[in-house]
Amino acid sequence: MNRYVDREKLAALFASEMDTFRAARPRSAEEFARATKHMPDGVPMLWMAKWPGPWPVYVREASGAHFTCVDGIDHVDLCLGDTGAMCGHAPAACSEIWMSNGRLVEIPGAGHMSNLEAPTAFNSAMRTFVERG
Repeated sequence: MNRYVDREKLAALFASEMDTFRAARPRSAEEFARATKHMPDGVPMLWMAKWPGPWPVYVREASGAHFTCVDGIDHVDLCLGDTGAMCGHAPAACSEIWMSNGRLVEIPGAGHMSNLEAPTAFNSAMRTFVERG
């Protein structure tokens, strides 16, 4: 069995990486503090809380296989999931159809879980969309 013997060095390297993560992602830290008021571990699915790091990375926008976090860092999304892995985030052909038949509604103070973070505003926007036909 191949084992990493120098556990102290490994712990120091991990601590250094966590310091780098914290310094680079202050906005994600703020979003984490907000999200934990609404969701366990600040994420909608348990597996998302299992990623390494003191808090999750929060996404501002995504396209193809990339996403940009709220701290402005471009990431290659290696966890696209089943649907995203087939066509990426917001494939242009689909986005054009969706946007031509819909409209963007921004809900202030809400992120990816706007239905939990701002339910009244979310429900109002959904009601308007449904009633519009």
